[in-house]
Amino acid sequence: METLKLVGVVAGPVAFIPVGAAVGLWRPPRPRVASVIQHFAAGLLIGAVALELLAPVSEGTKAAAAVGVGIGLAAVLVLDAVSENLGGGRQSGGPGLAAVVGVDLTVDGFLLGVAASEDLRLGLLLAVGLLLEDFFVTLSLAISLQDVAGRRRIWQITAGITAAMAAGGAVGALLSPFLGEFGYHVVLAFGAVALLFLILEELMREAHKVRETPWATTTLFTGLLGFLLLHMLV
Repeated sequence: METLKLVGVVAGPVAFIPVGAAVGLWRPPRPRVASVIQHFAAGLLIGAVALELLAPVSEGTKAAAAVGVGIGLAAVLVLDAVSENLGGGRQSGGPGLAAVVGVDLTVDGFLLGVAASEDLRLGLLLAVGLLLEDFFVTLSLAISLQDVAGRRRIWQITAGITAAMAAGGAVGALLSPFLGEFGYHVVLAFGAVALLFLILEELMREAHKVRETPWATTTLFTGLLGFLLLHMLV
């Protein structure tokens, strides 16, 4: 039963990857509407990082926090540099963007697998934050890739990213029993950096392609409040 619950928690965000790609290919939302929802998704993820990742890390050792943040920072800087050498980087809509999204979501899957294995409640709350993120990141990817690839190729890329995130979740779940408290806190700190990178460099970059409005700003904090209330209720 616990295994089924774990699979269900990881499967939710994974399932939203092809949904996002399908919407991006056939019914993309208007830019202003997408910006508002991306602000909301960013608010949810900020809440997840603050309450579900950094809060437990702060209860561990300083060394675990430093190691996790250090590894996370090194990983995102390397990923950013590599993406710039693959078809012009994330803004080109080419292989650079696909590589960034694929690695980002694989890391998300790993983090979700570890979190859900250690604490099903933590995994469930984190999955809520990742649902909209996965949807909009792959939606944006599908829209961007239409300039350089056909639909069949886009679906192949989407399938690869979906499988990679699912595999990341499985690896996280399998490795979780061997991490220990120190390793667990390192993974959470690493995950916090990876999610913050995604919020700043993917969600908010896309959201700010249209003019910022008070309504869009309000939805970011609405998402944060919504996650805070969910955290208090669950």
